[in-house]
Amino acid sequence: MAQVEGMLASAILENTAKKLRSAMGDESMRRLSVDGCLEEMLKTLEDIRASLEGAEIPSPQGDAQIPSLEPVRGWLRLVRTKAYAIQDMVDDVQETRTPTTAGTMSRMLHYCRGKEDHRSGNKMKEMQKQLMELHKEWHNFGFVPSDVVSALQNDIHVPETTLSEADEQGFVVGIDQDIRYIADMCRAGDVGKAPFILAIFGMGGVGKTTLAKCVYNCRELQEEYDSRAWVNVSYEYDMHRIGESIISQLSGEADILNGDMDYMTKRLGELFNGMKTLLVLDDLQEEDPVQLECLKCMLSGGDKDSKVTIIVTGRSRHTGMKIGAHVLFSKACLTEQDSFFLLSYKTLFDQRTDNIELRMIARMVSSKCMGVPLTIHAIGWILRYRDARVWRAVEASLIWKDYCEDGSPLSYKSMPANLRLCFAYCGIFSKGQIIVKDDLIHQWVALGLIQPTDILSTTQLAEEYIRRLLSMSFLQATDPSYKVYKASGKDDILFTMNDKFHDFAISVMYNELFILDDSMQTRDLNEYRHAVLTNHGFRPSQLSLLSSIQALHCVCCSKMELIDQSFSFPRHLRVLRLKASFLQKLLPDSICQLRHLGYLNLAGCSGLESFLQKLPDSICQLRHLGYLNLAGCSGLVTLPESIGDLINMFHIDLSGCAGLVNLPQSFGDLINLLYLDLSRCYRLIELPESFSNLKKMEHLDLSFWSCFKGIVEALGGLINVKSLNLSNPCCHLADHWPQLLELKDVWGKLPKLRYLNLSMFLNPIFYQLPEDESLNNYLECISGLSSLEYLDLSHNIFLVDLPESLAKLNKLHTLDISGCARVERVDKWMFEMESLKSIVVRNCQALEVYQFVVCSYSNWSSNFVQLNDVSCKELEISCLEKVKSVEEAQNVTLVKKQELETLKLCWSVDTEGHVEHNDLFGELQPPPNLQCLELHGYNGETCFPAWWTSCNLPNLVKVIMEVLPRCLSLPPLRLLPSLQELVLRKMASITRIDDAGDLSGGNRVPFNKVELDDMDSLEMFNTTWYTNELVIQKCSKLVLGPLPPRAQRLVISDCDQVMSSWRNQGSRHVVEGPSTPVTELEVQSCNVPLAGWSLLHYLPGLHKLTIHNCNNVAASSPEVFLALSSLQSLCFSACNSMSSLPQELGCLASLKELQIVSCKQLTCLPDSMQQLTSLQSMHFTDCESITTLPEWIGSLISLQELVFEKCHAMEQLPKSINGLKKLKDNMLLGIKIRRSISAPLGIDR
Repeated sequence: MAQVEGMLASAILENTAKKLRSAMGDESMRRLSVDGCLEEMLKTLEDIRASLEGAEIPSPQGDAQIPSLEPVRGWLRLVRTKAYAIQDMVDDVQETRTPTTAGTMSRMLHYCRGKEDHRSGNKMKEMQKQLMELHKEWHNFGFVPSDVVSALQNDIHVPETTLSEADEQGFVVGIDQDIRYIADMCRAGDVGKAPFILAIFGMGGVGKTTLAKCVYNCRELQEEYDSRAWVNVSYEYDMHRIGESIISQLSGEADILNGDMDYMTKRLGELFNGMKTLLVLDDLQEEDPVQLECLKCMLSGGDKDSKVTIIVTGRSRHTGMKIGAHVLFSKACLTEQDSFFLLSYKTLFDQRTDNIELRMIARMVSSKCMGVPLTIHAIGWILRYRDARVWRAVEASLIWKDYCEDGSPLSYKSMPANLRLCFAYCGIFSKGQIIVKDDLIHQWVALGLIQPTDILSTTQLAEEYIRRLLSMSFLQATDPSYKVYKASGKDDILFTMNDKFHDFAISVMYNELFILDDSMQTRDLNEYRHAVLTNHGFRPSQLSLLSSIQALHCVCCSKMELIDQSFSFPRHLRVLRLKASFLQKLLPDSICQLRHLGYLNLAGCSGLESFLQKLPDSICQLRHLGYLNLAGCSGLVTLPESIGDLINMFHIDLSGCAGLVNLPQSFGDLINLLYLDLSRCYRLIELPESFSNLKKMEHLDLSFWSCFKGIVEALGGLINVKSLNLSNPCCHLADHWPQLLELKDVWGKLPKLRYLNLSMFLNPIFYQLPEDESLNNYLECISGLSSLEYLDLSHNIFLVDLPESLAKLNKLHTLDISGCARVERVDKWMFEMESLKSIVVRNCQALEVYQFVVCSYSNWSSNFVQLNDVSCKELEISCLEKVKSVEEAQNVTLVKKQELETLKLCWSVDTEGHVEHNDLFGELQPPPNLQCLELHGYNGETCFPAWWTSCNLPNLVKVIMEVLPRCLSLPPLRLLPSLQELVLRKMASITRIDDAGDLSGGNRVPFNKVELDDMDSLEMFNTTWYTNELVIQKCSKLVLGPLPPRAQRLVISDCDQVMSSWRNQGSRHVVEGPSTPVTELEVQSCNVPLAGWSLLHYLPGLHKLTIHNCNNVAASSPEVFLALSSLQSLCFSACNSMSSLPQELGCLASLKELQIVSCKQLTCLPDSMQQLTSLQSMHFTDCESITTLPEWIGSLISLQELVFEKCHAMEQLPKSINGLKKLKDNMLLGIKIRRSISAPLGIDR
């Protein structure tokens, strides 16, 4: 304990020295420096600090030769007291500086000030003398310098990483067996209507929560259970909050208004009905059997088909027994091998050049951590960036004697002085309490614990401190399921402290922090700097006991009484927080005596809500006040007229001040204001003209606002605003609507805007738009916000689509369109924005098409998890190679998206991914009602996931496989009973397709269409399955045979060999009968002369032939046309080199229809065509060179239709056309349209 107190005292001394050094240039401080005592005091402070920092105080436990350390601890208390006294003196001297005043008053003040300076100077000399005595007394203890301390003296540079990366919370070891056991117990557990409860217990930091998270995210259990919920219970046991959190997660209901326990139980029962539900109650500390039984009853709803499984974590085995757990599981510590492996990972041990030299030391350090993962995380952070000297010093440190498996003191020792003070202050929060990041930082700043450097500002340094505490696991990010939403709609960043580190923080703050509740007796508190009052009725006379206090938290003090004298004692109070406290009197005027107050939080005070109508005018004298929180003070009507005197104010929260009518004109004098929350100030209908003077404003929240008057002018002046919330405008009057429309002209004046919330903002605008305008026109004005990073358009129910101009927002990383009930599609252009990381689409009920692109968040994670919120009919997922792990895919259960009909899975071609393609594909099981599955860019050798064989795709009718360069064989398509359409495109490794490859389909119904496209390596296609249409394109090596495909319609494009390779296939008689059902053939882009089309000899049932873009079609042979004896329809299309139709055309005795389309060079028809006595229809379209028809046209006695379209050179028809008695008048389209063509005499048309 003395060692830890010494670390804190050293940090306090350094902070005091910094404060004194910064004040030495002040004139009022120089007047106090008698005979250079100020410089001597600074030197003494630094000498004592150096002595403390360099020594390691041993523990007398188990060692009789080490004397009691009580004198040392008493000396440390004196050192802290003197250091704080110097800080207070500096504050008092700087606070009492008086401006120069002319005349007699100036001389009088100078005289009085001189007497005061003399007294203060003597006091300072006395302090210096006491410090010197303390320094001499320290040397009498005889402590020697420590290797570990000197090794940790120099601070290290920690590479910039994100919080999640630095903490590496996802890496766990040694619990695979535990996960399997608990998962098996959960699956097997069935106790009828009552919930099945499994309790995980163990010491702090051993990994109970980590184990529960792994089980919770286990893929097998995700598939087993229909719904899941995670609740962080902790020490603030609240059944209502537990029930509300579960209902919110299971149903999506954001708020449970006025829900009593009966309603909670009933609603939970409805959600449990017929469902399998997994619940995790993390860190359950309640041991009252009555409370636990009530909790169990609340979670026992549901019908006979329900199954509720509850996993409980906590330290005590008794909690599990009292709640009636069916399985009690003790979480053991890690083995020595697992401990070493975790330490190696945390320290990047294998990447060190000296790892062989340090291996034995590393094993000894990991052994001293006693298998506690949290300790290994803390020690690992210390060692990661340190040299071998530090490793040796840490292993040899005497601290292990005091704290055994706890490496917290070593981690604490490695912190800079101010960071030690910041962490110690975290002990003021109750165990298990949720800590809001920004609120914590504001308190640090008010206490002077963060002092900017030449390199880092206060904000940057605060962020660095938070990052380090997270890296060492001293702070932990809350579970994602535990959310507290700000009025702005953006999530607060929330932390918790592990019980182990909270206990350590309390031990560090020994004699610094006093926690008082109703069960404790009040005693002398003058030596304490921080106090927490809980459930206590503190009387005014008792406040004199808090004269040295700097931070005071009053929590649930329902009997607290404040009077005018209440604030006359704690003169150095800097932080005052009243949470859920009922103030029997109004806020007294004496608050002005808290001259150093920098943080005042009155949010949630029920007395303020009931009585407070205004703040005392005296509050405006607190010139150091920078943070003011009055959230929820609904009775507040106005603010003091002189509020503008608070020139150091940077943060004001007035959210929920529903009675606030106006803001004073002086509000615009708050020129340093950075943050203002006016959300839910319903009666505030106007902003003062001076509002636009708040040039430094960075955050403005006006959600649920009514202050339309002057809004355009007010916002136009906030040129530095970065966050703006205009969601949910309260447009009750028609004259409000034009103000919303005019705001589109404001966006161009806010160049630094990063966050913009327009949730429900567009709904009233929709009614004001002209009929020829859409909301897109309004949104296009936003595209000029070049700094915008977050855009919230949620719940704008009239928004149909998004303008593509939003792609100009090249810094946008989040777009929220959740609840936009009419949005039908999310297009790929959104994901092609390099900056865009997240598109939120929850409850977009009309969403049909969603084109999702996987983007990397870091080396460890991607945005893939966002697909959990997507509900649509058609889903395209691109860049799957950017998925970072199989676990990411497991967390997105596509199989549960029952509305999904079309799924397209795309990997970028020739790009290596983080996960093997076949492993990832195996985790992307689609829902059973899927109708279309597309694969693009898949790079696995097999395309055969395990779920394919389970016959879970009974409705799949279409499969497209495109650009699968390494796939050697096709999956068993016969297992898809409803498959109708198959497309295989650019599968470079497929060489043959036959029945042996499971393409036969057995007794399956015929395919509707099969397409083979750009299959460079395909050499053989030989199947017996039937399809209505077979399309073969760009398969240059393909040979069909020995039988033609069983297709009714056959399309062959760019496949010369298919058309000409049949001459060696044996006797033509093998094709007779039902095995060759081809009745329609279309040949495209074939360079083989028509005479070489041997395939035509094997299609005896062919009725229709289309020839498109083929050369040499005029060069034919009688054999080819004799083989087409059953042909009834023939079409030549885009055969531009053809000047005449084939001479053998007259052999087609059965031909009834002839079409000539876009044959530019065609000039004449062969004479053999007069034998086509069955021809009924002849169409010429876009044939530019044909000028006339031959006279024998009259021999076509069956001709009924003769059509010319776009045949501009056609001049006249032959006279023989008069003999065609069956020719219909309305079919002479060309003649009718072109009057320049004169019909032959005798034709009366």
